Amino acid sequence: MKAGVRPGLSIDTEASVAGDMFNVMRAVISAHGLGITFQPELYAELPLPSAVDVLAFATIEGATASGLGELTGSITVGKAADIILIDLRDANLLPANDPAASIVGAGHPGNVTTVLVNGVVVKRNRMLTGVDPAALTERAKASRDRLFAISADEAAGRG
Repeated sequence: MKAGVRPGLSIDTEASVAGDMFNVMRAVISAHGLGITFQPELYAELPLPSAVDVLAFATIEGATASGLGELTGSITVGKAADIILIDLRDANLLPANDPAASIVGAGHPGNVTTVLVNGVVVKRNRMLTGVDPAALTERAKASRDRLFAISADEAAGRG
């Protein structure tokens, strides 16, 4: 940041980390704090990103880093309407005197009430739209069972 670099945040592998940007945003703040604690000579002079900075890293800067900055990442005329609404009245976010700090410091996916992707509502009233949870659960179980069967066959030399 001191050199003008604006990092973007992303999630690489949901199998190894939680698949939500709230945890990733908190990791930025935590990593900086740990750096100051364990390597003060390297981190003390670096500016601590504000909550607004971290939200930008997770939105517009993430979109820019992935080559999508012209399409999404900010609420701008002509861009895809990808919007997430968060209820700042939820107990874990109160009092939201600084909304960005509340979201970065304490937010989680359960606080997301509404999601629009390219203008289409895909989550409303905290529930995914157009998804049958029971069918999705069965598909996940079938996929798990198939992968376990393949693994068992390979372990037994049949794969």
